[in-house]
Amino acid sequence: MEGIGEVLKVAELLALVECVKFAVHIQQLKDEMRLPIRGPIVVEQDNNSTILLGEGEGSAKRSRHLIPKIAYVRDLVRLGKLKLTYVPTNAICADVLTKPKHGKAFEDARAILVVEPHV
Repeated sequence: MEGIGEVLKVAELLALVECVKFAVHIQQLKDEMRLPIRGPIVVEQDNNSTILLGEGEGSAKRSRHLIPKIAYVRDLVRLGKLKLTYVPTNAICADVLTKPKHGKAFEDARAILVVEPHV
C-alpha cells in the first residue's frame, strides 16, 4: 500500500505534465498569431522531487509507471524549451484557489493574483 507521500508525489507529477501540455499549447497559439516567444516556458514548482524527476535527475524506483507520462516534460527540458524552477510554497499564487488561506496569507495571495476586494 502506498503512503500519502507517494500519492502526493504522483499527483504533483501528473499536475506538472498537464500544466506543461497546456503551456505548450498556449505557446503554439502565440506562435500561430506571430506573437514573440522569449525563451523557454518557465514552470514554477514548490516540490524539489517533482523538479528532479521532471528534469530526469530524480530517482524513479517507485515512480517507474510514470516515466512514459513524464518523458514529454523531460524531452522539453533537455531541448531547452522548458525550465522548471523552485518557488517556496508560500509564493505559489494558485494555492489561494486550492488551499484555505486566512488573514495576511489570504491578502498576500490575493495581491499576487491582483484581485481587488469587493466593497
